[in-house]
Amino acid sequence: MKPQPTTDLSKLTFTMLERAVIYARISGDDSKQEGRNLQGQLEMGRKHIIKKGYELIAELPEDERKFTSGADMDLPQLKKVLEMAHNREFDVLIVREPDRLSRDLTKWIILQEELRRNGVRIEFSLIEYADTDEGELLKNFSAVLADFERKKIIQRTIRGRQQKVKAGNVLMAGRPPYGYSLGKHEGKTTLEIVESEAVIVRLVFNWYLEGASLGKIAQRLSDMHVKTPNETGRRVIRIKKMGFTEWGKSTVSKILNNETYVGTWRYGKTSSKQETIPVTVPAIVTREIFEAVQAKRIQNKKEKSGRKSKFEFLLAKRLTCGCCGYKIVSNGSQSKNKTFLYYFCPARNGKDFVRECNLPTFKAALVDKAIWDWLEKLIKDPLARMIGIEEYKADREKITAPLKEQLGVTEGLIEQYNQELSGLLDSLKALDGRHSSRARTAILNDIEQVEKALDGLESQRSNLTRLLETQTLTEQQVNEIEEYLTEIAKDLDTVKQDFENRRRLIEFLDIWGTLKVENGQYVVYVQCRVGKNRFDIRQTQNVIKYRNET
Repeated sequence: MKPQPTTDLSKLTFTMLERAVIYARISGDDSKQEGRNLQGQLEMGRKHIIKKGYELIAELPEDERKFTSGADMDLPQLKKVLEMAHNREFDVLIVREPDRLSRDLTKWIILQEELRRNGVRIEFSLIEYADTDEGELLKNFSAVLADFERKKIIQRTIRGRQQKVKAGNVLMAGRPPYGYSLGKHEGKTTLEIVESEAVIVRLVFNWYLEGASLGKIAQRLSDMHVKTPNETGRRVIRIKKMGFTEWGKSTVSKILNNETYVGTWRYGKTSSKQETIPVTVPAIVTREIFEAVQAKRIQNKKEKSGRKSKFEFLLAKRLTCGCCGYKIVSNGSQSKNKTFLYYFCPARNGKDFVRECNLPTFKAALVDKAIWDWLEKLIKDPLARMIGIEEYKADREKITAPLKEQLGVTEGLIEQYNQELSGLLDSLKALDGRHSSRARTAILNDIEQVEKALDGLESQRSNLTRLLETQTLTEQQVNEIEEYLTEIAKDLDTVKQDFENRRRLIEFLDIWGTLKVENGQYVVYVQCRVGKNRFDIRQTQNVIKYRNET
């Protein structure tokens, strides 16, 4: 007799599959090694999931074009893992082995605890650790070993490179500076002058001393159809937006700033000469010319920074392009009795930008008036102001929530390790003559490991605390804003008459805006410490009009 399907739902049983996410990361030569490249790691993760009977929710490999550090906490896909864990979107994180998740002991401890708090456990596709104290010990030992190996690799690499450089070798990961090629001389790797390019380098220095601007020099080289550094037959490092033989100001600036051209190539951090190792190479320009150029650049910057703008832009340097993300710039012109002021994206027609942009020009008067009128209403309306402040605080809470969770995890771990350290110190005190020296050595080794973990965790806590302080609006700051705006409201008409006063108010409230075009409509989004808003800017009308949408 055929069994009849039951209609009693209470008698049915459902098997809920555990949800799994695969995370993968490569560094150094991993991409060339079987099983260690991204595809190999993902395939091992898939097999592990099939074997365990999990449900695959997502595969999150870091960008294979970028070799990542196992000590870096700020990796895009790792942040996605933590975000999904916080939202309880999966139960198991699959990685090939511990060092794919972290090669830094502090990072390992924090990640493991943060995932555990959100109900996520970590499994490894290469090796299985028993769910016991011994398994946990082996797992943590692997993390300690990975941390040790990472530091030894870094030390060996740095030491080896430094020894080669001190012996007179030029070592560089990318291509040599424009005007040079890599060559061998007396068994050492050095720079050799490429005379066809060196002529151009000398021209650039001479033109600048004669008074030509960076833009003018770039235009001259473009008009001469001189090949740019990206077009000289060597590896192209970035996508080139400009046309063939079109030079940009940034390329000219890099040439003028490069000390290599006076015969000194430096290995190490160029921001601090004390940390670099100088190597003598053939010079293309004289030291006198180079120093004269640097002095002229410093003088030009001072004159530019001290020069008062001919026109007044209320939102100068506080607007972003909603199309490409670049900072908006301002410009103005005069014709007889008329003044024309505009905000525009420099990437629209600029040659020095990788990202393309089609954002049209915005009339500055329309944008500035729309935002100032909105700001006036907020100043006059304390209730609207407080609502805006609360909205701002709520937005900051969302942004800082992951940081606060990391800080909570870190502080909890510090407390645990302090308790463990206290126990170890008690054990050390309890030792007497009946115990061997090996027991004392074992306890001292454990103390050293715990103190090492505490050092890393306390450093991480300090970093997170500083970061949160910069991104959080405190009650004291709220009170200062209220007091300041209350005073401003008493004499608002006077403030309106003075551009510098209005500009100071913009900076105090930290106002930022984004220019966009939506469905053919010019739009500006604005936000600050006392609120946010969206405005439609009606550019086609001569009379300044805008629509405020709260």
